[in-house]
Amino acid sequence: MLLDALLQQGPSYGLLVTVDKCEVFWPSGDQTVPEFPSEIKRVYQSEGGTTLLGSPVYGKDDFIDSTLAKVVAKVLNSQSHLQDLDNPQVELHLLRSCLGSCTLNSLLRTVPPSLGSDQFVHFDKGLRRSLGVITHSSISDSAWHQATLPLKVGGLGLKEAVPTSSAAFLGSCNFSRNLVSFFLDKEASNTTDLDDITNSPYVCIPGENHARNILPKYLGSDTIPPNLTNASQRQIQSRIDSHLLSNLKEGFSLRDQARINTISTPHAGAWLKAIPNPKLGLAMLRHEHILTCRYWLGISIFPDSQQAARCPCGHVMDCFGDHVLGCGHGPLRKKCYNAISEVIWHALLVDNRDSKQEQKCGGESNNRIGDVFHPDFLEGRPAFFDVSVRNSMQPSYVYKAAIKPGAAAEAGE
Repeated sequence: MLLDALLQQGPSYGLLVTVDKCEVFWPSGDQTVPEFPSEIKRVYQSEGGTTLLGSPVYGKDDFIDSTLAKVVAKVLNSQSHLQDLDNPQVELHLLRSCLGSCTLNSLLRTVPPSLGSDQFVHFDKGLRRSLGVITHSSISDSAWHQATLPLKVGGLGLKEAVPTSSAAFLGSCNFSRNLVSFFLDKEASNTTDLDDITNSPYVCIPGENHARNILPKYLGSDTIPPNLTNASQRQIQSRIDSHLLSNLKEGFSLRDQARINTISTPHAGAWLKAIPNPKLGLAMLRHEHILTCRYWLGISIFPDSQQAARCPCGHVMDCFGDHVLGCGHGPLRKKCYNAISEVIWHALLVDNRDSKQEQKCGGESNNRIGDVFHPDFLEGRPAFFDVSVRNSMQPSYVYKAAIKPGAAAEAGE
């Protein structure tokens, strides 16, 4: 038996089976399944319904709905206690990594979207509400849709359960089709023709047709493209995200176009992935994280009543804080400059203790001062690093940044 092989030979390969967490279900045979060890829990078929490893695999619609409702209620209750931590950075990490749609992924892959839609909608509303609590703001539709995108394209990685359910369930169907075909002694289709898949003698898993019918609306097409017919969950989800991002950009203002292009550049979202560890210098102050999240999502920083406030340079403040970040008369731009210089300098000190700050370049540079100096950077040659702080939201860069990501950074080279 395969289980015996895993138990006996698995540990030598690092494969450890937790027997007391395993379950076995055999609805058409001897439900005691005497061939399996007694430590493994037996799941018996009941009239009301049956769950296997937490997922409802058999039962009426009301049983499936009630099973999902219990799981969703438990997750939403945990989300409601995030604010007790009083640490927005930790709260967002937990919301994305532990209390988001990832907690429902096994249900999303096993429950047809047609049966779980009501509870998935309820979950998404709770997820959006939790983000509002973390950012201390009202989350608009555009901000919420952006938040559901992956970090690499300017989102927060808070996947919605409703659109994800189609990708997850169809990905699961495609992944398990060959195995299901083997057990049912039917032919498994590898074709990209949807009609071939949904008609006999090929295997069509219950609920699959409905999932295929609703998926196109999340892809922005009338039908499922042939290359997604047998795709994985990740591949389908990627196309859903691409369509959502495209729709967002179409409705964005010039400023928002520049903003989403800027935060979609490589490593722009690294601060969201950083472990909030104070000893590593990666923890953000409470107000810093709240304001950064709001700026990231295009949510107003200042209320309307303060829009008339003026910068020391005499410029009227905007509600998003763009001028404050880019103004040369204020302290923020200088602080960013100093912080980046310090990071580069400390990184170079690890390689060479003679690395210094504010050194004259000399030679053809007419004694221009370099921000950071390394005496032996490459093949015995010294190197000077020059730091420049630019903000894509500055009026002089907004138009170019809306067209080309990184335009402001290029202007500073």
